Amino acid sequence: MSRRTLLQVAGAGAAAAATGVTPVRAAARRVRDPLTHADRVFLTDGLHHGSWNRSGPSDGWDPTPQRYIDSGFTAPTFYNPPGFASDLMAGLPGYRWSSAQDPVDGGALNEPPPAGTPILTGDRAANADRLFSICVGDENTYTAEHLSWWTEYFARLRVEAPNAILHNNQWGGQWTDAQLRTYIQTCHPDLLTFDTYYFWGNPQFAGGSVTPLYNHTARYRSLALEGQDGAGRAPLAFGQYTCGFRLPLTSSSPGYERKYITSESQLKVVSGVTWAMGGRWQTLFRWELDATAPGWPESDGLFLNYADTTPTPQFYQFQKLNAEMRAFSPYLVRLRTKAIAVRRGKTATGATNPASAVGDFTAATDTGSWVSDITSVNTGIANNHQPGDVFFGSFRTVPGLTSAEIGSYLPGPHTRAFMLVNALTASNTDGTSHTGTGGRGVDCSQRITVTLNTSNAGNHVLKRVNRLDGTLVTVPLTQVRSGVHTFDIDVLGGDAHLFIWS
Repeated sequence: MSRRTLLQVAGAGAAAAATGVTPVRAAARRVRDPLTHADRVFLTDGLHHGSWNRSGPSDGWDPTPQRYIDSGFTAPTFYNPPGFASDLMAGLPGYRWSSAQDPVDGGALNEPPPAGTPILTGDRAANADRLFSICVGDENTYTAEHLSWWTEYFARLRVEAPNAILHNNQWGGQWTDAQLRTYIQTCHPDLLTFDTYYFWGNPQFAGGSVTPLYNHTARYRSLALEGQDGAGRAPLAFGQYTCGFRLPLTSSSPGYERKYITSESQLKVVSGVTWAMGGRWQTLFRWELDATAPGWPESDGLFLNYADTTPTPQFYQFQKLNAEMRAFSPYLVRLRTKAIAVRRGKTATGATNPASAVGDFTAATDTGSWVSDITSVNTGIANNHQPGDVFFGSFRTVPGLTSAEIGSYLPGPHTRAFMLVNALTASNTDGTSHTGTGGRGVDCSQRITVTLNTSNAGNHVLKRVNRLDGTLVTVPLTQVRSGVHTFDIDVLGGDAHLFIWS
């Protein structure tokens, strides 16, 4: 379900959009630099998790600057006129901001950029150096006319906001692969993004296996890796929206009343799978109060705050997720996705989980990762105690990084790394409760056993990134026989763990 459909049904009469990244875009440098502009932005700013916010107290509600800092979100993303909240941003020194469905008129994008006048004006122009990303339009119909408009918008915005990364946003499946390729190679965006809210009308998947998450994310990953030239020489950054609102329990709910609150495992698995596939960009749709969100009945609700503005448990779940993102960030922005696969779990009745566009994990998935097998045991209460999916993503150092840019985070230009995600999810028993149980991380916990072919590892030592502080911790291995070792790790539902060979 797209955001545009969501907002139209709710009576807001608008759609939704996205954003992207930051620093140093000199034309001459782009010719010589082995890294793309988006690579440079993420290398400087780190992984991104922005949030849609209104443009200031006069036009709705915004969290206080301190609440925003506490949340761990990285950039307010303004989507409605005037397109910048000066009160909020004044209290966030050092923070960037983003613009969604630009020009901020509902995302329609019905005309080319204004002739003879700047695109960014007023506070937006005065703060252009702090712009992280600009999404031009949102969920637009694919037309040749739009291609020409995006081309002109991007060219002009690269002059007006040289630090920002530029993109358009689609709902998952909106455009064909051929259309996306033509858009990429014609308009030259820095970033690919999409929105799909996986638990809309379907809060429980068989075996907790969210196959649409795998399918949509893998599709955008593949297109991003092709890059602006289609040959993969300059891959694009990519990512997706995260869900910050209550969902309809069924798509036929009268009036589309939004009641369902995504569980902790569902909330976290979207980010974990995105990172494991190499995605660097996420933005929450959206952070507002129930009572003051225009066009949204008070009984529907976005779910980071109660009506009195105090945080809900979901606020703290995102706070924890964003802290984990900061721990992974300096490593993942220096790594490029290599391979992806799923070790499929079982349904509650013991049948194998459904297949997806992402292949099954085998010893041949990425022999260079030295991971030869993955198994899991359900240690929680979800899924009738049957094992769930484990998502695997492997990485190598981003080509072209200098030793100084690699720093102390990676052992060198040929680093091997991999990420494991406990992709077992479940809905809460009472999906309308902020404190529901059944789909919490602990309810969906698994013990994952990884088998390593260490015969080629030489003197390499396996390290795990501590998800609390970002330090590297040596992983204790158990020898099974010569050249074969294993390790076990307990992982809560939706959580990701990053491993680096040093």
